[in-house]
Amino acid sequence: MHMIQAPGSAPLNADILQDLTRLNEVLLGDWPLHAPEGLAASAQAAWWSALHQVHGTDAGNYFEQRATLCRLYLDVFQMRLYGPLQDNERFSKALKMLSGAKGRAQFMREALCMGYHAATVEGALALDNPQPETFDDPDATGQRAMPIRVPSVRSPLDELLHTLHIWKNDQLAHEIHEMRLSEGFEVHPFDWGVVLDNTYTKMVFSWNLMRSHELGLGQRLFTDWSLYGEREPRLQALRATLNDEGTPLELHCTTSDARTVFIQFEVSSSLPAAQAFGRWFHEVYLPEVFPAQAARALDPAFHYPLTVFPR
Repeated sequence: MHMIQAPGSAPLNADILQDLTRLNEVLLGDWPLHAPEGLAASAQAAWWSALHQVHGTDAGNYFEQRATLCRLYLDVFQMRLYGPLQDNERFSKALKMLSGAKGRAQFMREALCMGYHAATVEGALALDNPQPETFDDPDATGQRAMPIRVPSVRSPLDELLHTLHIWKNDQLAHEIHEMRLSEGFEVHPFDWGVVLDNTYTKMVFSWNLMRSHELGLGQRLFTDWSLYGEREPRLQALRATLNDEGTPLELHCTTSDARTVFIQFEVSSSLPAAQAFGRWFHEVYLPEVFPAQAARALDPAFHYPLTVFPR
């Protein structure tokens, strides 16, 4: 068998083909695209009618549901290559979970919470696209050069918006533009990126994270926050104090697709609680927690403990 070359990685053993075959049988084995060859028109109609009855759907919804399963297939494939399903036992358990409708629904909910969605496919295709002007160029050997910044006359925020437009991530660029016009919105430029925030929203854009183009990076950041960031002692103390005051602090760490990876915190709390979190964010998270979080997520040699998804 030939070796499979994953984007930006060493060749994978062709045994992965066996895993993909198992995954295909579990998710799509009873959702065919075509009727068996050689059937007369009337027999094909009867065959499709029987198939729709098995799945409790009609012709139009059948292909919508199949498309959903195809997107799930791509997410699981990504997890097998780069995420928590690299572990063989976890992968086998996931296949068992995916074999039934109830398990599939639960799997998709958890996968969505971890940042997996069909946009990862677009991110994978972007690996072969030319890099925007603000990002790295390969060196003479064809390898990725050290991170560099191209001098620009734009402000850090305008440079960010320009980059998002280059990548055709216009929706995110529009949202940031709207935030810029809102009252209380602030822009904090750093050598490593840009931080955008108001009282209740914090968005962290790192040039290194954005230029990495590594599939699974969003999931690694999510995992890192779950395993390490939420356990930061001063954040734990802040949460305990706020809980005693009856103003719990709710945090969400989210990332966009593999093409535009960033970190966002939404603070749903009273104004004093949000202000307290803001102080922790600027005084502790940005200078101490975030650099370690990004370094671990970007280091392919760092392996997270397998204590997350699927549980």
